[in-house]
Amino acid sequence: MSLENLLGNLLPELRKELKDYTFETIASGDEEVLVRALSKAYIWLKAKLKPCEIISINLEDEVIKQALIKRALYEIYSYAENEEVARDKAE
Repeated sequence: MSLENLLGNLLPELRKELKDYTFETIASGDEEVLVRALSKAYIWLKAKLKPCEIISINLEDEVIKQALIKRALYEIYSYAENEEVARDKAE
């Protein structure tokens, strides 16, 4: 299964974290914005785990899923140039 498919499986979970109004306002209803946010979150997580010598990321692990969703939320709010909310979502 490709990375896009694996991250795509997280798309419904990420979508649940956003209110409809927020999704429409930030992404204009375009799920591609969410896909890009998940991709950026994946790259961020790989970079964070690299010093720990963790090369392979198990996207089925619930902790990994939640970390990706949390970081993707940060990326989404950053995309909307709302850094204060983005920082809040990252914590």
